[in-house]
Amino acid sequence: MIIGPDHARGGRIDCDVVVVGSGAGGAAAAWQLSRAGKSVICLEAGGHYTEDDFSQDFGVAARQLYEDDGQRVMMGNLYVPLPGGRCLGGSTVVNSGICFRIPPTRFSEWQESNELAFEHADLLPHTHTTEQMIGVAPSRTDVWGGNNQFAMDGMTKLGWSGGPMPRNAPGCIGCGACNNGCPSGGKMSTAKTFIPKSEQYGATYYTFARADGFIRTGDRIEGVTVSLMDPATEQPAGRMEVRAKAVVLSCGAVRTPEILQRNGLGNAHVGQHLHVHAATGVIGITDRDIEGWKGIPQGFYSDEFHVNDKMLIESFWATPEVYWLSFPFGFEGTAKMMDYRRMVAVGGTISDTGEGTVKASAKMGKVKISWSLNEEDKGRLIRLQQRVCELMLAGGATELHTGIYGIPPITSMDDVRTWLVPDQIRPKQMMAVYASHPQGTCRMAGSPEVGAVDCDGRVYGTEGLYVMDASIFPDVLGVNPQVTIMSLSLMLSEKLARTL
Repeated sequence: MIIGPDHARGGRIDCDVVVVGSGAGGAAAAWQLSRAGKSVICLEAGGHYTEDDFSQDFGVAARQLYEDDGQRVMMGNLYVPLPGGRCLGGSTVVNSGICFRIPPTRFSEWQESNELAFEHADLLPHTHTTEQMIGVAPSRTDVWGGNNQFAMDGMTKLGWSGGPMPRNAPGCIGCGACNNGCPSGGKMSTAKTFIPKSEQYGATYYTFARADGFIRTGDRIEGVTVSLMDPATEQPAGRMEVRAKAVVLSCGAVRTPEILQRNGLGNAHVGQHLHVHAATGVIGITDRDIEGWKGIPQGFYSDEFHVNDKMLIESFWATPEVYWLSFPFGFEGTAKMMDYRRMVAVGGTISDTGEGTVKASAKMGKVKISWSLNEEDKGRLIRLQQRVCELMLAGGATELHTGIYGIPPITSMDDVRTWLVPDQIRPKQMMAVYASHPQGTCRMAGSPEVGAVDCDGRVYGTEGLYVMDASIFPDVLGVNPQVTIMSLSLMLSEKLARTL
């Protein structure tokens, strides 16, 4: 059952487990717990939207589906967008459907640095369950479109490793609207998989229901207090409390530390150690029609430099206004948009080496996210652009735009070597830096000296309070995280079910 604001009532509800958040972590936990016979209430601060509601207008989609209307940013030595979903299904509704497993070497590093009390082999069965549930498979080249094929051609000519992107979109028709909510229903977000399947086991979902505080007796957490939000005004229109034997926070690496901080819970690691996958891209112009809006926005990847330089090269596509911002303003920039049919776009992500913070602000529901681009990561982002330029020139691009202020269009590798020099570029020149996948702000560790939650996901210093989302990652993952989030959540919630 999904209960929206028109049918929600105040008062008290009792259950075995209340899950806060319905994205990758929360929906997987709700399914696992309800499947084990536990009564589950899941709270989602956003609304419930389906294919009938999704809009091709990104402004509409941002207001419906994204945190802070799609305007969330990190502040530091430059402003970096950090989008995240706020709707039933969370970011799984608005992501590109990319589904990598955690690299075994990365898990080993986490295990050693944070003294994790479980093995990669313990996680693997839950990874298999996740992949089967959400339909992970290589992206189909019949719905690739011209931009992904262009990127693949360049990679093949260079002999780099990579290929079709693993995605959870078995019904993809290549419409290119992944980030606005999949209008065909072909992407298997948690709203299409874990949520309806958990409903079959009796789980109940409340939308526009924001968890604000905790019901507690000493160190024991016995439930949450909830504001029932008016969708029109985004102001509380009612109150509710949910009493439970256990509370699971799955609000993501921004909202989970916020609610803990507001309620004085957790140790000094809460809100610290913010990591992201910093990203940048290059837009090119070719001498042929590409029509990149037709096809999967992100259907190609290359991991040629992932092991040694912790970067992934990925194709991408965006709306015309996003591309226009990458060109000079005025007549010259507008004239470039005449070449939109012939444009190509390739970029990628790096695993950051710096750390940021998340702090609850004075206004309820608002946070301050601090993160700066350090010199090492700046150099790696520029190296990423160097490699992307090489791939795009190999694929047949005739003119490249890097989004770095003061650098002219690039037409050759000699231009790359002349202009893309890390020591000559300041962070504030880098106008096309973006970030995804916040993680690490309630990191898991074998002791409270190292992390905020233990290896069962329990918040140190409490009883009955758990975290199951990307905030528990010990460090930056290095690949798109939804499969790892779901896998960890399934493993931890299975353990929790056995203790209740």
